[in-house]
Amino acid sequence: MAKNQYGFKAEKTKKEPKLLCKNIFTVGNELREAPVPETMVNQEGKTVPYVPKYRESIKGGYSAYKDNVKVMLKAGLYFLIFFAAMFVFVAYGYGAIMDRFTLSGANFMGNVGIGYPGVISDMGEIYASRLQAYNYVFYFALPCIFLISIGMAGLFNVAKKLIWNEPIKYVAKPFFSGIAKNWWKYVIFVMLGTGIGLAIGTALVNLLTKIELGVATAGDYCGCVFSFVIGAPLCVFPMVAITIIPSYKLSFGQLIKDSFVISVNRFVPYALTGIISCVPLALLFINGIFAIILCIVLVAFGFPLWAMLWTGLGHGSYLKCVYLYEYESSKKVNPYQKKEGGKADIVGKTDNAEKKQNKKPQTYVNPKKKKKK
Repeated sequence: MAKNQYGFKAEKTKKEPKLLCKNIFTVGNELREAPVPETMVNQEGKTVPYVPKYRESIKGGYSAYKDNVKVMLKAGLYFLIFFAAMFVFVAYGYGAIMDRFTLSGANFMGNVGIGYPGVISDMGEIYASRLQAYNYVFYFALPCIFLISIGMAGLFNVAKKLIWNEPIKYVAKPFFSGIAKNWWKYVIFVMLGTGIGLAIGTALVNLLTKIELGVATAGDYCGCVFSFVIGAPLCVFPMVAITIIPSYKLSFGQLIKDSFVISVNRFVPYALTGIISCVPLALLFINGIFAIILCIVLVAFGFPLWAMLWTGLGHGSYLKCVYLYEYESSKKVNPYQKKEGGKADIVGKTDNAEKKQNKKPQTYVNPKKKKKK
């Protein structure tokens, strides 16, 4: 107990870190081209324990990006092959869909002069129709997102090699080798996250449409809130998966389990990173010309930077879960815990007790008696 001016005060016990859902976690080997050396030579010429150049964190990912901007810019150009469909859709398809649902069939000249009979269109219905157009924008964007998910496999593989400071001679080699190995995994998890986001967006559009028409009910509000409460946390799960797929040797089942464990134990960092990453995407709906410029900037700098930051976050989160897993696995068994069939073992007394039990009783020997030759 700690003593202060008011007397004795009980010290607060520190909570030991725990890994939730530890039983389903699997430690996977790092997919490196070369093993990590144990020692290194510093600037002074001394041999010291090896220290990685970049930390396994978001800061480490940003530092690796600053030192390898040209490499990531080349990776962004290869990524443009898979982003081209989305670029065309944003440039032409988005505006065409919004104009079709906003102005088609609208009559703004009713009862004005001769030759313009009819009733003026309700502006509330026009706004509601415009909101419904966003659903079609989401649907038409799904094939584009499918192609983007394939390109993400290559982009994240390049990011992994840069954070681990592995040499890259030709950017095309790690980019397309990452696609060849992991494209189907990225398609599954990216489309899963897209489906969750589509459900949330549809519920929001449905609520706003009914508000414009004046027919919104309590059920519509509850449905929208429920979709955000359930869907938003679920979006973290596929986000975790895409950050560790190229870095660790895990089967598909182990990948699902580890992603779930990391999303439970590291929910807040992933949620904040995901929210910040969605802000530039929301700006695409402001204006057509602005959206085209923003797409070019995102492909050249935005998506490569996201890949580096997300990979650093994934590495750091995975290593923390590994440390917690090994820490809990190496804990000593409670010495006072009873065994299945008997008494408790007490540390410090077991050694002496065993020696006494195993020692044979000594027989009496007459000291005056001579030993036989």
